[in-house]
Amino acid sequence: MAPSLAERVANKRFESNEMLPVFQLPNELLGMVAAHLMPIAGSALNPRTYPIIALSHACRRWRDATITPICSSCWSTIPLSNLFWMNICLERSRNSPISVSISSAEMPSSEAIVTRLSPYMGRVDALFVSSRFYPDSIPESLWSLLMLNAPSIESLTFEFNTATEEEHVDLPSNIFAGQAPRPLEYLESLFCNFSPAPHFLRAPNLTMLKLDQCTLWETMDDMCASLRAMPLLEVFYAYRCTLIEDIENDYIPPPAQDFARSIPMIHLNSFVVESWLYSAMTLFEALAIPFTADIKLKNDQHDFIVGDAACTRLAALLKAHLSSLLSAKTIATDLFIGARGDDTTVSWNYAISAELMRDHSNHLPDWVSSYDESTPLSITIEVGIDMPDADTDRLFGILVDAFFSNTTSMYLLALDWRPRLLLPFVQRLPELQSLRLDRASLAFLLPEICSEGSLPTQLPGLRELRLQDLDLTEDVILTLLFASLRMMSAKGLRISIKDCAVTAGTVEKLRLLSDVEWDGVTKKRS
Repeated sequence: MAPSLAERVANKRFESNEMLPVFQLPNELLGMVAAHLMPIAGSALNPRTYPIIALSHACRRWRDATITPICSSCWSTIPLSNLFWMNICLERSRNSPISVSISSAEMPSSEAIVTRLSPYMGRVDALFVSSRFYPDSIPESLWSLLMLNAPSIESLTFEFNTATEEEHVDLPSNIFAGQAPRPLEYLESLFCNFSPAPHFLRAPNLTMLKLDQCTLWETMDDMCASLRAMPLLEVFYAYRCTLIEDIENDYIPPPAQDFARSIPMIHLNSFVVESWLYSAMTLFEALAIPFTADIKLKNDQHDFIVGDAACTRLAALLKAHLSSLLSAKTIATDLFIGARGDDTTVSWNYAISAELMRDHSNHLPDWVSSYDESTPLSITIEVGIDMPDADTDRLFGILVDAFFSNTTSMYLLALDWRPRLLLPFVQRLPELQSLRLDRASLAFLLPEICSEGSLPTQLPGLRELRLQDLDLTEDVILTLLFASLRMMSAKGLRISIKDCAVTAGTVEKLRLLSDVEWDGVTKKRS
């Protein structure tokens, strides 16, 4: 049969295109170019956003290049919303690892989709599940898919929806055939209860754990067994999670003497926990974390009164963790005390020298051996607790004695937080040389200084007062500032003014009393 007119036109176009220089390139080179066109974000929801699909529609030559084995990974993101495109991607991805994204709008309610995808679960290396359904409304088809063995998963995300923050979706004990995928490196979850399926938190190659409002373990024994099974963990992030069901809210466990620092986490570089304070401390007690890790501990039970016992125990935990730095007399820098959200927060940094890391290399991550010696490593320690002023005073006093006796720099943020007196706080730092104040701390601290004397007399070691992001045109603030300098010359005390609303006249008046460093900005930055 003679070809149709449309076929003759297409053939003629193809013959014409073959004369162009680009069409003289070998198939191998075209395939390598196409292989770089990986799926973009959202392509699982809209398959036509695949760059390689557009290229495969460009012409017959490019289509032939895009379906070669070298391009199989370009078809690896499998859309479940469209059976036609799902079949194309499964076919053209050949034996490459595949990525599956399941959201509420594309929940695989069709048995045909589940049946088609099931044989390929062994090839899934990235699985993202996001359901807006409440637990009792999650389609059975999703669970039937998740019951299959998926031994190749490297990245896993579970996001569920619940009526209340306290309600978590119980993961079935036989999910993924009751086995944690051995290659699993990344696990992220929202509103999940892992205690019925403890194998998830025992994946031996897990490096990043990010859990948001989840339940982790039923008992402390479960916690210890889980942590020992994850020796490669680098990031532990638990936000408003129930860490250990046995010790939530109504039980204060004693210090974990029998397993204190018994679980080495040599690769951990970030440990962030916002939870019931005592369960967070119990978890922290059990771990031997490198001193090169950033640490953030925050209590999320705002009706809990933090007393002396909790403050003392918390300080003891941090002292044990930072013992190598303290014995080397490493100075805590960038001390911050103030309010962040509903919590009183104390945070500080350490600059760790390459020499100190080299001396303790046996207990530090592998990357330390190749660290650039020209720049000290900076780490951050942060403690956030919602507590009355009296408890704030106690916690700060305990931390000062343990960590800040040689601190030279401090940022005091009094907005939304007002201890009984600020001046005693500052005076407890005998080596303090640089002090940065926000507007509220200026308004609180300067009257206390004026009632007792002046800045030079009350803080004799102070060498720099940093005023940043302030409105220095306010009469009250200016009056207090001049009054705090009035009783004796403050020469030797430098006032640094940066990004403030201030007039040149005010700066000149301050220069009569003190050394002033001004950036020339006259308007406060938004």
